[in-house]
Amino acid sequence: MPQPIRSILAVVSGFLSMAVIVIVLTLLSVKLFHLQSGHPTPAYLVVNVVYSLAAALVAGIVAGKIADRSAVAHGIALAILMLIFGAISFSHHPLGQPLWYQVFLLLAPPLAAIAGSALVRR
Repeated sequence: MPQPIRSILAVVSGFLSMAVIVIVLTLLSVKLFHLQSGHPTPAYLVVNVVYSLAAALVAGIVAGKIADRSAVAHGIALAILMLIFGAISFSHHPLGQPLWYQVFLLLAPPLAAIAGSALVRR
């Protein structure tokens, strides 16, 4: 497979793996915490932060493994994609979400993705 296609596949696969993990765990958390739309509890927010970081770490690992070389560069590309989508989400300011939570989810998962891709190098 040509390297440019492999690189695109690596970043997109990493992003999709994170999205699937977050969607599934969000649906489970909403049921577990009996949440009503727009009213997250502090416990839910903490759990969401933890699994979002774990999903981003996995995404970086996926991107790095598929890339086969320059794992961290692919982790950085994934982080940039995550920042773009995170900024779009942040700009919508969902009701009921504290500012710290939105800022944290904008900045921390991209760093976790880079860390995940760095683990592939070892």
